[in-house]
Order: sequence, then C-alpha cells, then structure tokens
Amino acid sequence: MNIKQFFRLAVVALALSATACSDEIASQEDNQDLILKDGETAVQMNIAGVNGKSIARAASNVTLPGEVKIDKLDIYCFVDLDAQNTSAAVTGVDNYTLERVYRYVAQGNTNDIVLTPDGDGYKASFGVVKNADRKRAFILVANDGETRTVVANTDITVGSDRSTSGGATAFSAVKAWNVLEADLAASAANLATPLVMQSTAPWSTYNTDGTLKTSNEYDAAKLAEGISVELTRRVARIDISNPVATGFTVTDVTLTGAKNATLFGNIAAAGANQTVAFAEKTVTNAEVINAALYALPMNANDADGEYPSVAIKGKLGTTELTLTAKFAGDPMTATTKGMQPNTRYVVNIINTEGNLTAYITIADWAYGETVDTDDIAARLNSGASFTAERGNGIGFIDDNNKTLYIGNLSCAEGTPFATITGTDNDKPIGIVLPDDCNWLKVVNTATTPMTYQLQATDKTADERTRPLTVNLSIITYDAANKKQVINEYLVYKEYTDMAHMNKSLLGSIWDMNITSESPVFHLPPFGIDLAIMRASDLIIPEGCTWLFNKKVEDLHGTSITDNIGKPERQVVVTQRWIPGGSGLATREVTIIQSGTVDKTILSPTHEIVLNNDLVNQGKIKFDETLSTIIIAGSGLTADDIIFNIRGIAASASGTPEPIKPIIVQFGENCDWWSKPLSGSLYLLESSWGHEYKIPFPVYSSGKSGPRETEFTVTTYNGKPIEKTYRLIQLGRNTSTVN
Repeated sequence: MNIKQFFRLAVVALALSATACSDEIASQEDNQDLILKDGETAVQMNIAGVNGKSIARAASNVTLPGEVKIDKLDIYCFVDLDAQNTSAAVTGVDNYTLERVYRYVAQGNTNDIVLTPDGDGYKASFGVVKNADRKRAFILVANDGETRTVVANTDITVGSDRSTSGGATAFSAVKAWNVLEADLAASAANLATPLVMQSTAPWSTYNTDGTLKTSNEYDAAKLAEGISVELTRRVARIDISNPVATGFTVTDVTLTGAKNATLFGNIAAAGANQTVAFAEKTVTNAEVINAALYALPMNANDADGEYPSVAIKGKLGTTELTLTAKFAGDPMTATTKGMQPNTRYVVNIINTEGNLTAYITIADWAYGETVDTDDIAARLNSGASFTAERGNGIGFIDDNNKTLYIGNLSCAEGTPFATITGTDNDKPIGIVLPDDCNWLKVVNTATTPMTYQLQATDKTADERTRPLTVNLSIITYDAANKKQVINEYLVYKEYTDMAHMNKSLLGSIWDMNITSESPVFHLPPFGIDLAIMRASDLIIPEGCTWLFNKKVEDLHGTSITDNIGKPERQVVVTQRWIPGGSGLATREVTIIQSGTVDKTILSPTHEIVLNNDLVNQGKIKFDETLSTIIIAGSGLTADDIIFNIRGIAASASGTPEPIKPIIVQFGENCDWWSKPLSGSLYLLESSWGHEYKIPFPVYSSGKSGPRETEFTVTTYNGKPIEKTYRLIQLGRNTSTVN
C-alpha cells in the first residue's frame, strides 16, 4: 500500500487561551487573604486561560484538565539594578537582577502567593517592596519539578553593592531557561500532568505613531494597574484523528526525533535517528484520540533531511500497518520545520480509494475549530446497504426500516448485529456513532466490496434497567448531484428478552388482563415480590421507589413494597410489548396502591411448609399440636429458606383467578432477620399462590441465644381468622434440634 506523508500548516497557537469554569482551589490552608509585610504593596496578576477545568468546544478536541491547571507556581521578580557596584538603573530588561522568588504549592502552608480561581484562569496576589523609583519585571514557571540555583538580592537601595553575594541572577538568564527539557530528555517519567508552563509578563500599548510597543518593564503606576499573563506550555501535544470511515484501528503511537535535535542537546548518535525515551504509547482506538502523546519540542535537521516523525501502528481489517507522518514538507520552511512548544498537532488519517494516508495539521490547543482537514466526501462510497443479522431477536422495525431492533440482553463481544455493504470496492463508507457509545463498535471486514459489521462490545453484557438506544449515521456520496447522502438509523437494544412479550398482563392478586388503551390498575397494600407476572415490559419512572422490576430465575416481574396503613399512592408506567411478534408498541398504565387492608380478599386458609432438606438434616421441626417451630442456632446462612407460609393457590389455567394474599406479622420486638420479610408468589403445578419465605435468622455478633418470638397469620373465611405460632431458635452453638 502506498503511504503518503505531507505536512499542512493551519494556525499556530502559541498562547494559552482555554476558557473554563472555575474550580475551587485551596491556595493556603490557614489564610486565603494576602498578608503584606511592612513597606510592601500588593500586586495583582491575572493568569488567563488556565484554572484546572477541562473544556470541550468541538467534537474533535478536548482541552484536558492537566493542560490548564497550576499545582506549583514560581514568580521570579526582577528589579532594574544589575549585578555590579552601581546605583544606576540599567538599560534593557535583560539586565534586571533578581530581587525575590515568590512561591506557591497547592495545599502548601508556606506560600507567599495567594492563588485563587478567577474567570477563565487564576488570580495571583503577592507583595513587593514599595519603591516608586524602581522598575520591575516578572517571569513565571508553573508545575516544574527541576531544581535551579538562583541568587536574589532584596537590597535595592541606592549605592548597594549587589556583587557581594556573587552577583544576583539576571532576567536574561532565567528567560533563557527551557524548563523541562533536560529533565524530560533524561526520563519519560518526568513528563507528568499538570503540564510544565512558563512565561514572561509583557504588556502592550500603541505609540503615538501607531506602532505597537511591547514591554516587560513595570513601574509603580503600571504595577498598580495589575499584570496580565498568558502561560506557554513547554511541550507539544499530538492528537490522532481517525474517522470510522477509514476502517483503520490504532494500537500504538511512536515519536522519533531527528539526528542533532538541538532541543535534546544532540542526544542522537551520529548517523542514526533516535527514538526518544518517552515516545511510545499504547492507545485506545477512537475516532479522535486526544493527547496520544505529549512531546518535548524537536528541531529538524533539514540539511540531512531528518525530521521528527509520528509512526502509528494499527490494523486495516486483518492487515497490520504502520503509517508515518513527518513534521516537514510544503508549505513549511527550514526555519519552521519540526515541533514547537505549546502547539497542538493533529495527525489526520484518511482512506482514499484504499490508499491509507496520514498527514499533520496544526490546531488551536484550546478550541479545535481551526483544524484543517480535506473534504473527503467525493472519496466516499457511492452507496451502502444496511442489513440486519438474524438471531437474537434482531431485525428492522417501524419507520420504514429505520430502526434496528436488538431484542436480546447478553451478547458476547464481537456479536454481529448488522452488516453495512458498499456499492463500490475499496471506497470507505462514513459511519458515525456518538463518542459516548460504548456498547457498539464498527469493524471493517472486507474491501471488495467495502464491508463493515456493527458489533457488540463487552459492555452489552452489563445488567441494565433501561433499553439502550443510539443514533447511527451512514454517509455516502452522490457523484451525479455532487453531494453527501446521510441515512440515519436508530439502534435499539433491549435490556430484557422481548421475543414473547405481548399486551396482556398476568394478574397476581388482581386480574390485570385488561385491553384498555390507558388502563388503571388498583393494587392492595401488600408488599409482594414479583407481584405482577407479566407478558409485557414495564418502564418505571426514576423517582418511583415502591415499584421496581425484578427477575427471579426465568421469571420477569414487578415487585411492590408494603403500604399497609399508609396513604394511597400511584405511578404512571410505560408498558412495552411486541404485537404480532414484530415491531414495538407502548401504552401508559396507571398503577394505584391502596393503604387500607380489605380482609375479604384474603385467602380462606394457609399452611406452613418446612424445608424438607433441613428437616432431614435435623435443623428444623414443627409441632403442629403446640403450633411451635423449633430451629437450630447455627449451620445455615441468611440465604437459606427454612420454611414457607402459604395461602391457598388459585388456578392459573384458562382465565386466571385473582390470587388471594395472606397477612404475616411478627412480634414488634422481633429484629432477628438481616433481610426483610416480604410476600412473594409461588407456582404449584398450574396454580398461583401467595406466600412468605422465612430465611434463617443468623445470630448477630455478641448474641448466643436461645431466643423465641411469635408470628400471626391472618386469613379470611367469612370472617377474619388469626392463627398464632411460636418460633424458637436454639443457642448459636447448637446445629441440630434432635
């Protein structure tokens, strides 16, 4: 395959201007206010474009938190005296000498800078010595971890000998620092976020002749106006733009440096290119890979034709490829080839008639709207078909086959849902999924004709409480009319198997086989697990806590909490089903639960059913004459059901009869169970009944028993009937009752 490399210049962004919301930052633990010493005046410095909050201004770019955050800040303050024995003010800011270094560290308690969020950046406050006769200049260094030796002299009185300490450090020396470079060249681990940044503090004004004057010198009046600074990142950022239409999957990104790359101090061996220490990174494939690499700026060795290069490893279908894009080529000149600091580079990958190409553009770091990309519409396939796979309840429904319906919940990664086939060979098809869709992926499976599969990711196996939906766009090119053609589809994936769902609802303690378009169901106040056994699905509003969907083994149902003695409550749910085995239909259903017990609906009788396995193990026995149940003190868990209390079962064949509940009440002071006791349904042959499952009561820490309680079962047979039972648990060290 012919791989082309070329460089396209767009916009060079040398100033940091991210616009972000303020984050709360603790600048000093004990005091957020600036404390001035005697003889000092406050200086306010606005640092624009950084405050630790990431922003997104375009789908192709995100400014990341570590690129706009200050965790450490040093402000070097220089005064207009040189390092010689003179009282005269120097000419030119480069000869200003260091007066003081102001320092800030996040959460530090010795800071002499108060740093607070302000607008889209920070406000730095500190104090300088009052002296109307002296000018000052400032250099900022943020987030660096290197140690440097500087000499400051705070005595700026006329006639002071500034050479007594060996000479104070000059402005020109600190301005020449390329912070991070030596540190990063030594070890990749030294490149961390937040990113290292530095800057002088210039101000600009227009002269009377209309020319622009820029200066770093601040007199007392200028200081009083405040200082505005834009920090410069000391690294370059490399992003990868790889639309789904390319069919290329990125796995690794590698940056190689040029021989004699001066910003590395000529670290490359003679006659050979050098791979820099921090250069290789395994990445997660995506349409846009932000910050695939941060890199120390590199110069190009134009004389020998050696340039920094990005190599991108990946696959096109099953073929492994490496694309290379160089930081050189038209319209670059010898002086601008290479990589610059504080610049975001985008490596654009395109697939033109089977020819995979990578080229580099420069983009604004903060926003991303200026990325220069080719119009590849005319290179797209002239048509594409979208065909659903078979099985798993997959098929097109509704809206003239614009909805791809996937009816099964659990799908292994790689399970195909649909095939997208092009009219032409080799030409790519534009396939667009939202960035946040993590349950679908597009895989290129053939090029003759160009074919893609819409597949499941491993995320689809997660338990979910709502169906998954996403809009998918397929883009082709109509050459006759010279325009793009965009077909949009809804991909709809169920969280439950809808294959056999229909409009009816199988009643439990009431008859819910109602065909009204807006039915209203009245529930009694009993809390029942799987109260509604249904042949359709219910979507319950987020705020409703007393009605919730549940699955027990292969049974789908809706559970209801107890409401006995409480006010009536209601909720409107959405019922969904598939009429006639295809399509998807919905209606609204109102469910009202009473708080008043109508004992006439209760079962006429009940029974106690012991766990037969536990009876055979000697862990439980029932003396019906004394209405007493005795259970062991140990040997079981809270998940073990020791006995059931059941009402009479009603036939489930033919037209179901409303199931009659029972009421079970334990003593008020009985707090034995770690799990709540709640009613549920049971199926006996072809009959449904209502029961309470009684779990094993595990002794809590520090209690050893024995203990006992009573419970009452209420039924109705012409009149309310209450039957009281005694429940005894032996000591916790007793494993049997025999």
